[in-house]
Amino acid sequence: HLCIVDLEEEDGSFHDDPGVAVHSGFGESSLVADLAEAGFDTAFHHGIHDVIKNGRPYPLFLAVATKKGPAPRDS
Repeated sequence: HLCIVDLEEEDGSFHDDPGVAVHSGFGESSLVADLAEAGFDTAFHHGIHDVIKNGRPYPLFLAVATKKGPAPRDS
């Protein structure tokens, strides 16, 4: 299993240093697609917690990915 907790995709305002290039969270569809390409099935849960910064809520998500097993053999 792989569990990821991070910011949901946002406008870049969470990291307020304009001189530093930073990650702006994950979008569900792109993360699920990347994990599927790596061989995982993923359950995505939105809004598990909000981080409040400068009076603004930034929602976190939880993605739980399970490695796909080998294909069943024909008997």
